[in-house]
Amino acid sequence: MKKGLCDVKVFMITLCFIVREQGSMERQVIDLFASFGLIIGVAHLHPFLCCAVITPEMTILDIISQHRETEMIFKRLEEETGTCVCCQGLFLTLREAAKRFGFDLENALAALNAAIDGRIR
Repeated sequence: MKKGLCDVKVFMITLCFIVREQGSMERQVIDLFASFGLIIGVAHLHPFLCCAVITPEMTILDIISQHRETEMIFKRLEEETGTCVCCQGLFLTLREAAKRFGFDLENALAALNAAIDGRIR
């Protein structure tokens, strides 16, 4: 990797974390990165630019409290599993919840990230 490109990535990673800490302008930064062809939507972020991606290690509480738009996905998981995932797994990581309640982790991650990106309404 060329040094200049590496420096840009380091800058962008730092900027991304600062924006996440401030809780503002996240969408604008993601759109800016996308305009340079560095990312295509939140669900397809470059591995170095993990701004708004839900990970399997996040708790359900963290996901819902940080991204209210994901509630509908958890409602769908409730219908799929017959269990209120939020009620009975609020403090579990998404990975633990998938194992306990029997839903597909990869599909859940894709749906949650799509909801954040606005591709699911």
